[in-house]
Amino acid sequence: VKARLRERWAAVRGTGKEWQSTSQRLLFSMFNDYTDVGCYHLTHETGPPLREAYLLHVVNHVLKSRDLVLKNNQSLAKGGTGDVVADQGFTRPRVLILAPFRNTAYEIVQNLIQLLPKLQSDRVANKGRFGQEFGPDEEIESAVDNKKTADFRQTFYGNIDDCFSLGIAISRKTVKLYSDFYKSDIILASPVGLMRVLEHTDTESEMFRVHAGNVDFLSSIEVAILDSAHIFLMQNWEHLGTLFKCMNQLPKEPRDTDFSRVRQWNLEDCAKYYRQTILLSEFQTPEFNAFFKNRCCNRRGAVRLAPSFDIHRHQNALVEAKGSGCITPYIPPRIQLVLPQLKHMFLRVPMEDISNAFEIRFQFFKTNLFDRWNGSLQSRTILFVPSYYDFVRVKALFKSDGTGMRYATLSEYSTGADITRVRARFFEGLVDFLITTERFYFYHRYKLRGARAVVFYSIPAHTQYYSDYVNMLSEGDESLSSTALFSLLDQHSMVRLLGSARARAMFRGKQHTFALA
Repeated sequence: VKARLRERWAAVRGTGKEWQSTSQRLLFSMFNDYTDVGCYHLTHETGPPLREAYLLHVVNHVLKSRDLVLKNNQSLAKGGTGDVVADQGFTRPRVLILAPFRNTAYEIVQNLIQLLPKLQSDRVANKGRFGQEFGPDEEIESAVDNKKTADFRQTFYGNIDDCFSLGIAISRKTVKLYSDFYKSDIILASPVGLMRVLEHTDTESEMFRVHAGNVDFLSSIEVAILDSAHIFLMQNWEHLGTLFKCMNQLPKEPRDTDFSRVRQWNLEDCAKYYRQTILLSEFQTPEFNAFFKNRCCNRRGAVRLAPSFDIHRHQNALVEAKGSGCITPYIPPRIQLVLPQLKHMFLRVPMEDISNAFEIRFQFFKTNLFDRWNGSLQSRTILFVPSYYDFVRVKALFKSDGTGMRYATLSEYSTGADITRVRARFFEGLVDFLITTERFYFYHRYKLRGARAVVFYSIPAHTQYYSDYVNMLSEGDESLSSTALFSLLDQHSMVRLLGSARARAMFRGKQHTFALA
């Protein structure tokens, strides 16, 4: 770490301790080794020290890179010749940070400025404008319902606009916010905002001097960070695949590039092998695994940090650490948060062909659940469908059915009036089946009263939603039930929900139906 940055870090800490915890120190060492890191225990408590660690790494990387360029500039100015090493990429931006909302971006910039040496942190251009556009809004914060869960209030505090892009330029004496992308060291954006810059010739694109379809400013990214990646799943995960596909490509225009100082791996179109990717998420999913497999090929390899859901294995890890600290915590199974006394039914979907997983699950649901509901007295049932694609198919199935089953739907696209009307009809018993999506609950967290049964089309990625929905069931009713479908694609979710040992037994068991009391 640069000496002036180490001094600033100690001043900011102000506690006499160089690191807030052993985990923070170990994480920074991994970041500073430039390996790809997938960290799957990001929470509102662990978030601040995790961000401090990666921002220290980012600032250190930018300052070292800039110092090297300036040193070589001086050498050239004094008449140096062939001794100057290649020290640049095709374009100036070296770091890309993706965040879901402006409130997260606001925290990132505030922490980044604090970490910079005092000479630079005291001279921040456009800081007032940044505070107005990204800072907390008292009216919005006061409008957040205090009855919502603590997780909801902490996620949706302040400015929750999900469309933004910001260039940050760090010079010797100043920091400039809202700099042109091609004159920036760091690009901080949301996936939606960056896709808007790439696809459209609008005010945002003109402000950063970017033409529609031109991705040259991503050609020399050396460190890419996905902060709160689990929220990207609730937005549009496909944007991430598109952005990383465009990253580290050969530029279409030479601009003012000094090719004599461009690194060899950039010239040979091998920059993606030298890019570090850091992904921070609350949990692990198949989407993240596929992302690292298909979009990340760091020559230094990758590290996965996931919490333990097996108390005995976690205790053994602590013993082996011998007091040096454990970087990943133990998290109790989410099913322990369920309050009503009822039987939990889990139906395993045979998944011989994962490429056809959506169709196999749909047919299993239709045969084993939906067809049995026809002509039955099933009522007051919530059907939780995590994927919007599956939600559309299930909705069409209910609509095309000739038995006249009474149903209603709630999704992330439902208006406030629709939500109020449907909730009232379901509570009054005028609707037998209420079909909802995971995104609906993520963005609203409404309690759906009057339910006696809940059916999960698949296990939620946010496994706490399982206990939330089961806890919505009417108390004191002996006919309460919970049914969930699961397959090989739900392994990570099942481990978080039931614990490692029980989930492993259910996947390996010969039977396909499991009942838990």
